[in-house]
Amino acid sequence: MAGKSIAFWINIMIMNKNIEAVKSDTGMGGKRREWEERLDLVLDIAEQMVMSGAEVARTEYSIRRICKSFGAVRAEALSITTSLIVTVYYGEYGSVTQTRRVNKFSYNMDRLEKMNALSREICENKLSVEEGRKRFKELMNEKYYSFYQQILFSMLIAFTFTLFFGGSIKDALTSSAIAVLFKYIDEFAKKIEINKFVPIVTSSLVGGFLAIVAVRLGIADSVSMVSIGDVMLLIPGIMLTNSLRDMFGGDTITGGIRFIEAAMIAIMIA
Repeated sequence: MAGKSIAFWINIMIMNKNIEAVKSDTGMGGKRREWEERLDLVLDIAEQMVMSGAEVARTEYSIRRICKSFGAVRAEALSITTSLIVTVYYGEYGSVTQTRRVNKFSYNMDRLEKMNALSREICENKLSVEEGRKRFKELMNEKYYSFYQQILFSMLIAFTFTLFFGGSIKDALTSSAIAVLFKYIDEFAKKIEINKFVPIVTSSLVGGFLAIVAVRLGIADSVSMVSIGDVMLLIPGIMLTNSLRDMFGGDTITGGIRFIEAAMIAIMIA
């Protein structure tokens, strides 16, 4: 009887320890889920910043600030051209890591400024994940320039640069007409999600051919003047600027990759 009684109490103690372990694991799991949700929001904001043309230092700094405002003990962020990796340390030995692949790029300075402002708002006002997610959706639902407005801007850019470099009115009008075709090629490439080098090469070849045809037909005066206005639409100015900023800021890997990419685009245009 005494042996059975001892075995009974030993089983009770083991069961109590198992129950406590389950409770502890449940608590840790709940906290981990909270940080998974927080990191998902952080990466959504960071992804939009990278897509819109943010440099590495700005993106990584924003990630660390938001994570710290959510209560992270330490936050590590790595941004390399098309990849985002974030690890957050919380509590005692608790950590969460998430990665995000950035596949699309659409330079948008207005969206970049607003995402940057949202990161500051989260930090300064201590917004919750729900409040931050709500503000993020509001920004994503904002309407930007329509496709036809973008065509108009492209025509204006080609027209003014052609005149700036010494072209005639006929050259400028021809250049702006070719710019419309460039925009349609770019839009089609985005829809089929093709490699971004393809529409650049296609636009360059088509633009050069149409410029020669226009001069031969007497519609324009100079092939070079027509081409130079259209080329300004293809030059990777933001990419080149960001590559230099990244390299000067110590992010040589990302800066070097972007610089090589910008150089390849320039060679393809030429």
